[in-house]
Amino acid sequence: MKKNRIMIAAVLAGIMALSVGCGGSSSTANNNKTKKDPNAIQITGNVRSKNVESISLGVPMDVSVGVSDVFVKEGQEVKKGDKLLALNLNDFNAYVNKEQNQIDVENLKKDKITDDDQKKLEQKTIDGLTDELNATKNKLSQSYISGNNIICDMDDAVVTNIGYSKGDTLNSQVKIVKLEDLKNIQVVAKAPEENINDIKEGQSVTITSQAYSGKSYKGKVTYVGKSVISSSSASIGSDSSSGSDDDSYIPVEISIDDNDGKLLPNASVDLEIKR
Repeated sequence: MKKNRIMIAAVLAGIMALSVGCGGSSSTANNNKTKKDPNAIQITGNVRSKNVESISLGVPMDVSVGVSDVFVKEGQEVKKGDKLLALNLNDFNAYVNKEQNQIDVENLKKDKITDDDQKKLEQKTIDGLTDELNATKNKLSQSYISGNNIICDMDDAVVTNIGYSKGDTLNSQVKIVKLEDLKNIQVVAKAPEENINDIKEGQSVTITSQAYSGKSYKGKVTYVGKSVISSSSASIGSDSSSGSDDDSYIPVEISIDDNDGKLLPNASVDLEIKR
């Protein structure tokens, strides 16, 4: 009899312990959830870089420029001066030398001309060739070119697209590489049409991301569209946000005032806009 009582007591104790344990976990989980302000506007948005650079070379059609190496991958963070791709500029340099030689020949021609009118016409030809040559040389005088390398010209950026692989030849239809500035980001969102009178520039916004354990950031509404856009007819492309499933929305932009570099372009975030 005594043995049975001991067994019953042990079972009851186990049930009570299990009950307390479950209750404690539920309480902890609830405390970890971000409390929502019932008076605020709750929508979602996407992080976007305000400074996006699509790099191209734009060389003459009859000049072949190849990709001799690729040093980065899509999604890779890069700093100012980092090498992105190496180019084979042999054909480009040969083209420049050929154009310079043509100018030299025309100058020699002009020196032998005695008629002033003919000399002026020859000078116009030389000036035209010189302008074309300088325009071609300027293709390599960009902040993102160093020698035969394409480099990062932003302090802190991410590579979001690479148009070529090692051994490819550049063409005018495809950009070489796309960079997005990590220090200059914002949030874009689609606010439901019903909030057209509730969202105004300057309103405070709390930005949270479940991808970063619910970490919150502070921001402000910096832009509110002055017209309602229909989702069925809008053509925003890859830069649109996924803020609303409604047919019509208002485009909204929000600053990130305490950006710590952890929010990445295209990340989805939750927004709480104070009325």
